[in-house]
Amino acid sequence: FETQHCITLPECKNLPLSALLIEPVSRIPRYVLLFKELLKYTDMTHPDYPHIKKALDDVSNIAQLHNERKRASEERNAVLRVYLSLLPEQQVEIEMDSFM
Repeated sequence: FETQHCITLPECKNLPLSALLIEPVSRIPRYVLLFKELLKYTDMTHPDYPHIKKALDDVSNIAQLHNERKRASEERNAVLRVYLSLLPEQQVEIEMDSFM
């Protein structure tokens, strides 16, 4: 499945594959903002208030977990790049093959 093929499909809305893959992740912060705004305009005595609050708490926790895991992944990649830069070029090819 090629990126160019995806762009030509009507359901892809002329977006490259990379944009479509990041879309679900980019929704998480939007949900946090949505629930914050909804909570701000919902009276505390309204029966939906605790449900909206729980949804905000849950989505906020998911966003925080995602950010922590992304940061950890970036740190691992940085360490890997340093490690691979210290190896002779031939050894790097062998090491990269073991990751595949």
